[in-house]
Amino acid sequence: MVKALDMQRVTRLDKDLVYEFLVVFLRLEYAAKMNEFVVPLAEGEQERKLTVLWEDVSDQIEENWTVALREDDELKNAADYYDTYPPEKQILTTDGIEFKNTEIQNVASSLKLLLAVRRVRNNLFHGGKASKSENVERSSALLRNGITIILGAVQCNVDLSMHFHEDY
Repeated sequence: MVKALDMQRVTRLDKDLVYEFLVVFLRLEYAAKMNEFVVPLAEGEQERKLTVLWEDVSDQIEENWTVALREDDELKNAADYYDTYPPEKQILTTDGIEFKNTEIQNVASSLKLLLAVRRVRNNLFHGGKASKSENVERSSALLRNGITIILGAVQCNVDLSMHFHEDY
């Protein structure tokens, strides 16, 4: 018989918050793919791995994003949190595996935040941020603010919003 994972034993993060973040992120990624914000086939290529081009998503929302940041205090606060406390990136050093602050630089505001939200998702899946040793308050704040950033980004483009909210 397969033994179930005891979630309380391996993480102190709120399961509902983790679930909401992951579903909202997955919907954003789905909407980006449906809008063809993806790496196109190269000449002669018949197929390729489907990869979202976050730069294309950012290009489509940046103008409205700037307006939304001015008009929506919740979105502005979420963006400010990510700017002040950006998610760390997991790296390998001579001392072992660790998390390091690595700033995302020289990109549009919306792209910087989309890439930071993607890093939070990557950390949940690959980086051990759901371990018992994580800073629960910080991780929870990144998840909550990440949800706000995603929902704000989706509202900045009609087609993105349509695909985000549609049934699969």
